[in-house]
Amino acid sequence: MFRLVQLIENIKNISAEFKSHNPQIPWGDIIGFRNGIVHEYGRTDYVTVYETITKDTHDLKNVLETIE
Repeated sequence: MFRLVQLIENIKNISAEFKSHNPQIPWGDIIGFRNGIVHEYGRTDYVTVYETITKDTHDLKNVLETIE
């Protein structure tokens, strides 16, 4: 989970221009997910974290591979 938080932290380094040109990526949802893990640690739904790691990151990778 720590590595997932680290990965999401790196979104802060992505330019606003890139984000605005790629609205198919739910940037706000990703940041919100990270904030939930970090600030609501005692109430983290680990099933959701597992599903994010196993499914959503794979889906995001597929979307990112289509960007030129």
